[in-house]
Amino acid sequence: MTTLQLTMFVLLLTQTCGQKPEPVFRPVGKAVELGYCFGTDYMLVYRILGERDQLISNSSDVSPPVTLPADLQGRIENSHLHQLMGLQIKKLIRGDSGLYRRDCWKNGTQISQHTQLLIVCDSEIKSEEIIVNSEADGTEILCNSTSIGHDGVSVRWYHDVYPTYTIELLLDSLVSLDLVSGVLEVKNHGATLVLNKSMLNNNQHFFCEVYKDTHCLTFQNLYVSESHESKNVFASHGEEVLLYCQADGDKQRWETPVGTVDSIDEPDPEADLYIVHWYRRQKTHQHELICDSGDESVPIPEDLRGRLSLMDNGATLIISRVKRADEGTYWCVVLKGTVFRDDEDYDYDTNEGEEGGEGEEGGEDEVGGEDEESEMGFDWGNEKCLFKQDTYVSVNPKLSTPPMIRLAPPKSVGNGQAATRAEVTLLGISLLTMFVFVKDR
Repeated sequence: MTTLQLTMFVLLLTQTCGQKPEPVFRPVGKAVELGYCFGTDYMLVYRILGERDQLISNSSDVSPPVTLPADLQGRIENSHLHQLMGLQIKKLIRGDSGLYRRDCWKNGTQISQHTQLLIVCDSEIKSEEIIVNSEADGTEILCNSTSIGHDGVSVRWYHDVYPTYTIELLLDSLVSLDLVSGVLEVKNHGATLVLNKSMLNNNQHFFCEVYKDTHCLTFQNLYVSESHESKNVFASHGEEVLLYCQADGDKQRWETPVGTVDSIDEPDPEADLYIVHWYRRQKTHQHELICDSGDESVPIPEDLRGRLSLMDNGATLIISRVKRADEGTYWCVVLKGTVFRDDEDYDYDTNEGEEGGEGEEGGEDEVGGEDEESEMGFDWGNEKCLFKQDTYVSVNPKLSTPPMIRLAPPKSVGNGQAATRAEVTLLGISLLTMFVFVKDR
């Protein structure tokens, strides 16, 4: 199916079902999680091929195992973690691009349905934060691809609309840039967008895709710093500072667009479905990652080594022996984690055909390495942020001993009396001499 045919089918599906498929962007060789079912009996996942639905996963215990198509064998992983069900496709190839539907069932009734449009590109460009100038009328955002402007290359822009968390197509330079005239300004063959303040207020994430004809070359996520809570903490030199995040260890519950994440019901702390990142703002206004509750290998900055620790599954950051150089802004970011972990008990597909995916996309060389699993669900650029908070730490300077003021010692009483007697004697001699001198004359 060509990209044009896929687009036409997506439009037809939207008109028929009244539901817009959610675009999902992933690079070749990585993994994608196709939705979740919370508190349900079982989950069905389909790959939509034209007018036919191809069943690729059925988590029901009473149903026979699903026979996977050859191109997916060895790459499907199912999760059954404390009433949370999910499905993952690993080692993505370009041929995985297309429509997928997830149905959640409980007590014999379908309670939810979600359709996703998976777009697999050759590579992903590093995410960037959109810097908004409050004094300017508009803000420029740039899709960082050197391929833009070449023959046959087009750009698609998507935006993530809040608070519904729905990703919608904003423009396609292959179709026409006139469709967005008057709404936003487009420059450099679609590589640059000029957004006004009102548009940034309602849109926090933007995605650009670069195509060569019908082949996706790269994609990139650009995001505005999300609204957050702010706190102030005051400390004195040498004290221990505790910074708290709303994650609150094992007692937190979040209502998210994809369901409720509730750590109260998680008996195993290792099964928490969130991670907490701690950052600090550097003098260059860049955010430096100093702690990651989901990755102990993140290096602690040299000036904080031996003084930094986490509690409550990352919800509390402790800085010991605080000093004036520690003063500044610290951020905690609570991210939606992943239910796919190496140390959990999952159902793995063990069917033959792991060399699958040898269609038009090629074999193992197209897939990439084996180290992508450690990054799944933990990319701040692509995953949903559940909560964000900044704390400004003010440190009073170290109290030094005030300088001693040395005063001249007071004259003793005895020395004063001796000086007075000498002065009186000298005065008397002078007067007596004057009297004798006058008498002789």
